Amino acid sequence: MLDRTSKRIAQWLCRNEAISSEELELYQYAVLCVIIKFIPFIIIMVWGIISKNIVNSFVICTVFIWVRRYSGGYHAKTPYRCLVMSVTIMIGSILASNYICDVNGLLLAALTIIEIGLLLHLAPVDCKNKRLSDNEKKYLNTRLRIVSGLLIMIYMVSYLFSLDIVNAGIQIALFLVVIMVIVSKVTDKHADISRESKEQIV
Repeated sequence: MLDRTSKRIAQWLCRNEAISSEELELYQYAVLCVIIKFIPFIIIMVWGIISKNIVNSFVICTVFIWVRRYSGGYHAKTPYRCLVMSVTIMIGSILASNYICDVNGLLLAALTIIEIGLLLHLAPVDCKNKRLSDNEKKYLNTRLRIVSGLLIMIYMVSYLFSLDIVNAGIQIALFLVVIMVIVSKVTDKHADISRESKEQIV
């Protein structure tokens, strides 16, 4: 279904001379990636409305997308796998946020600071499915520091106004990004070790 939709959009662009016929397959894949990026957000927002978790759904999705854009991390091998993983992880995280709201505010703040510290130390990272150049890493690192500073300010304001659900969403989103970064580093390290072992055997 998604393949057909992306194909039709790409063909429409081609008919309107927005792209050339030689670029048709490339744009079809690009449109597919855009659709798959937006679908999880839409699904999660709808689920949040139905389950009466709209605030934490919005906070978790927004912070996760915002931070992960600059931190990098694990990327699924296929867009469809990415879609399923994203929706599953996000819904589970939203459910967990309802319980995290009851955690002591100072403890939650400490966990958030630790997570930001880990991100600034480990990120940005690439993975075998999405490599970054040195210039890209430098740019992303600068942006990540700015985003981290803004999140700390948002967290402080939310803490002063007792907006526990917002801070719980920020904490969970940061936790998810940290896990994605660590998984990316571990899988890449394992891949490097496996490659070196094969080279030694040869």
